[in-house]
Amino acid sequence: LDIGKYKDMVTLVADPTGVVTDTLNCYRGWLAVDKAHAARWPATDVNPYVKLFGMIFGLGSPGTIEKVVYGYVGNEEGGASSRQWVIEALLQGTEKGRYPKITAEAFDGVPADSGLRPFELATLRAQTGVHIVLNWGKLGPKDGDLFTRMGGTFVFRGGECIYAYFDEGILTYAPIDEVVSAAEM
Repeated sequence: LDIGKYKDMVTLVADPTGVVTDTLNCYRGWLAVDKAHAARWPATDVNPYVKLFGMIFGLGSPGTIEKVVYGYVGNEEGGASSRQWVIEALLQGTEKGRYPKITAEAFDGVPADSGLRPFELATLRAQTGVHIVLNWGKLGPKDGDLFTRMGGTFVFRGGECIYAYFDEGILTYAPIDEVVSAAEM
């Protein structure tokens, strides 16, 4: 992640044990293990990869299928703002050596306000996914139960949470206009 000029404004927090998401009561994901009862009902434990795969297909992950489809069909009504960040992220990924490599020439002749074209967002997700898989040892959680753990977006002021959005599924995120509005209050 390249936060560059925003590094003094953004605090990124990693929670390798899941204690923060437990404390905030974030969604544990599809078929989450109830550790308090795992010894009594061990059959409830399913391979973390199976759980993640199920969530990618929308099981226990509301909104995921719609977001996946959106990445493939695009949004030509979205205008420049719906695709500019995707283009910048693809080019940034290429600069960092990620596959598939995309050059600025791939966007030559495409009107800037054409909206998100089919497969542009899906290509960015593929670029990100390949990078994650190739670096899983550094990026992935040690505890498989954390594979499907959802998080959220929180804005704090003076130690008080003034905005909270809890992710319900893969590829579902807080509406950025809500986050910015809360942060500017």
